[in-house]
Amino acid sequence: MFDDLDTSLSMFLSDVGEIEVERHTGLITVIDYKVNIRRISQYLDKLQELLYRQVEIEVKLVEISIDKEMEMGVDWELMLANAQVTVTSRTGDEVLNAVFQKDRVKSVLRALSERHQVAVKSSPRVTAMNNQPAMIVLGEEEVYFELEEDIDPDTGNVTRQRTQPLSINVGVSLSVVPHIDERGIITMNIHPVVTERIGEEVGPDGNRVPELTVREVDTVARMRDGETMMIAGLTLERKGRGFTGVPYLSRLPYLGRLLRTDRTEGRKMELVIFITPRILEL
Repeated sequence: MFDDLDTSLSMFLSDVGEIEVERHTGLITVIDYKVNIRRISQYLDKLQELLYRQVEIEVKLVEISIDKEMEMGVDWELMLANAQVTVTSRTGDEVLNAVFQKDRVKSVLRALSERHQVAVKSSPRVTAMNNQPAMIVLGEEEVYFELEEDIDPDTGNVTRQRTQPLSINVGVSLSVVPHIDERGIITMNIHPVVTERIGEEVGPDGNRVPELTVREVDTVARMRDGETMMIAGLTLERKGRGFTGVPYLSRLPYLGRLLRTDRTEGRKMELVIFITPRILEL
């Protein structure tokens, strides 16, 4: 940052002007004609105003149930036909990025609800400084234990064993870095990570370790204040237990097990993330 600042301020100097930027204290010393010093002061005031701008980031996390008749997922071309939307990119794994004009999210959710089962899972908000990262974590902490051993270097024998608790987030984490320019255009670096627990493995020490699947996307979008970025196409697989059997009798304790067939059911979901930045006036 200071190297760029030194270069930028040097452009305002005359042939006899001098500038010194003290990196440790943030002190800037300028020796030059008054008119050039005034220009540098105005430039620094504008730069400071940009650096201290803040953005409120609203995130809406939506899950869409996909039935067997729609195995390919949501037909986004149909959904977005009249939504005043700009499709910014579509990656090879069918993850769709799009930017909506202001106040269009409700109409898109309404259109989705007419064709699919839609659930808004969370609507958190976070405030971030300009050019500084913000992190939103939605999910549960999954705890498991790892066996640690102390080994005597002379004999090679285990002198002590202990278990170390470790945790991972199962759900959605979202990293966002907003960049605001002088015109109020916001460039967003967005990195969502979706972590699912699909089972567990038994390690050599006998401890159970969760088996995970991770999906993540890196994307960049430019938008105006109050517009909404949508990331769609992240699929999830939800598993549950069900059974078929004789009505009423299959629910009886002990005897019911003989009169029913238990099964594991999978339910496919599509995760949609809406991200809306709003510049805060100081």
